[in-house]
Amino acid sequence: MSAALLSTLRGNAEPVVCALLRSDGAGQPCPACQAAQTRAHSPLFRAHCHGCKVRALAQGPQFWRSLKEGAHTDAYQGELAAVFGAAGAREGHAVVLAEYRRLRALQDNAVRCGLVPRTPEAANDDGRNDRTDTHNTNQTDNNPCEG
Repeated sequence: MSAALLSTLRGNAEPVVCALLRSDGAGQPCPACQAAQTRAHSPLFRAHCHGCKVRALAQGPQFWRSLKEGAHTDAYQGELAAVFGAAGAREGHAVVLAEYRRLRALQDNAVRCGLVPRTPEAANDDGRNDRTDTHNTNQTDNNPCEG
């Protein structure tokens, strides 16, 4: 899958990460990308899926170091080049950043709905430490916390 396809916009929507999830995409959707659409911490990744590689970068330590330092580290730049090619690293970072923001919004929704604790200490205090963020699969349009 090319970086150009990944950065294609659907109207006012965010860039497409997994082309197989597009409504006009061919073939079956990647099950790992499909699971990650509703679950911020989906543990599923497929080795040859470009969308999975983008999600792995967005959750990876090199991306986090770059955010913390305010500049791309050499290691993160190398990871971008490995996934998007040397010429596509800058555009690739925009795709990774959009995926990071999407995953963070899913996690924020789970916290807001009380299905995952805000902090590890809160999990011990209120007894909700056995809940996970799998609630997103049956949300209603009116109230994202019902479902």
